[in-house]
Amino acid sequence: MIRPEEALRTILAHTPVLSDCSSDADLPAVLRVIAEPIRADRDIPTSDVSRMDGYAVVAPLASGTELQMVDEICAGCLPTRPIARHECSRIYTGGVLPANANAVVKQETVSTASDGQLVTANCSVAPGENVTAQGSVSREGTVVLPAGMPLGAAQAAVCATVGETPRCYRAPQLAVLCTGQEVIPEGDVPGPHQIRDAAGPSVSAAASSIGGEVALRRIVPDDLGQLTEALAGALQNADVHVVVTVGGVSVGDYDLIPEALKAVGAQVLLHGVAAKPGKPFLFAVGPTSKPIFGLPGNVLSALVTFFEFVAPAIRKMARMPEPWHPTLPVRLASDVPSIQQRTHFVLVRVRQGDDGRWVADPIPAQHSADVVAAGAADGVVGVAPGDEGLTAGAEAQFRPWRPLW
Repeated sequence: MIRPEEALRTILAHTPVLSDCSSDADLPAVLRVIAEPIRADRDIPTSDVSRMDGYAVVAPLASGTELQMVDEICAGCLPTRPIARHECSRIYTGGVLPANANAVVKQETVSTASDGQLVTANCSVAPGENVTAQGSVSREGTVVLPAGMPLGAAQAAVCATVGETPRCYRAPQLAVLCTGQEVIPEGDVPGPHQIRDAAGPSVSAAASSIGGEVALRRIVPDDLGQLTEALAGALQNADVHVVVTVGGVSVGDYDLIPEALKAVGAQVLLHGVAAKPGKPFLFAVGPTSKPIFGLPGNVLSALVTFFEFVAPAIRKMARMPEPWHPTLPVRLASDVPSIQQRTHFVLVRVRQGDDGRWVADPIPAQHSADVVAAGAADGVVGVAPGDEGLTAGAEAQFRPWRPLW
């Protein structure tokens, strides 16, 4: 068995990036990466504009100067006339400065005559004061968002400002194949020899949470012919970029995924990692280099291996910038054990302490099928192999399984 970090290096080395693009606004928001540079279609702003409510003036202006108000300019209006040095225009935030004006005196630093037409500046004013100059944010033709930039809320605002609908790389689409004749759809009523499919919905939700799309999901019995057919179909499906199997990767007589992979011409690059839970994890590539991830069948093991190995590959495929495998430093609220020769992934719930730092409360799990413990967790911390584990107050690296805010 190899260490989890070595396994991830192997996986990422054999993970291709996607080249498909779309300008579809309904693409998943989490993994939208801009494929082409976005340029400003005009100067931003297109004119000199006021940064606050006040009076547009010709600067420099000495304190005590009296000015005749000749115009009023609100945002969305154009000035009706230029101003002279002895004149001013009432202007509001975002208003376009009239010709000759080069500064704005704030309204709270002036006094006005009873008729409202004579304005006295009660402070000196320098050229450019309280003005956003034309093109000072960006010039026409300038790249305002480079290719490869993730498209978040701020980037969407930039695109709207310059009138662009960005082309983005498509997020990877997954096929999720859950194995086992004991597994039935989650909505059905199981007999005493059956279990509802919990891993399929769980892995699908995990994929969606990081921006992946599940193109197909099905349950396949532990039958070599049916498993081979299902794998071949997923590998040949042009809409599927990643194949994820759940179950069938351990050492039992009915763990047939390795044999089925061989039958479809896939190459297994690793099988077994020094981790608990998640030891039976498998990674392979299909005949056309399509990544195949074999997750263990128990929900906790499936989630650990998904977020440790599949999620980083999905981020790389979508051309997200590194780190593809992000962690968050946390302070442990209680001791957590280590395991000899294997990385121990411990379920935790996180919170912010009084000092603002993240604190992780370990959640005991009875075994790798303890779905209730998994449901109480926000993610895991990894504990390196050894004898002593980590003590309360120690710093650990937390891998989130959900957004934290």
